[in-house]
Amino acid sequence: MKPYVVASIEYDNGNRCVDITQQADGRFKYQECRRDPEDGRGWRYLSNGASPTFDSVAAARQAAAREIGWMKE
Repeated sequence: MKPYVVASIEYDNGNRCVDITQQADGRFKYQECRRDPEDGRGWRYLSNGASPTFDSVAAARQAAAREIGWMKE
């Protein structure tokens, strides 16, 4: 099974989001994404997916909130 998005938290201005993905082993990761309105390619991941894995969506979301500046607001 390839990772799939189970939650997506979008920033107020709509140009950034954090995807929480479930991995093949049932654990969860987060990745920050961005999109530029003038670029028609859509969302792009800002990291290489190397975040640690977590036992739950809530734990992944809490870790993302500690690490990603706009989520701290």
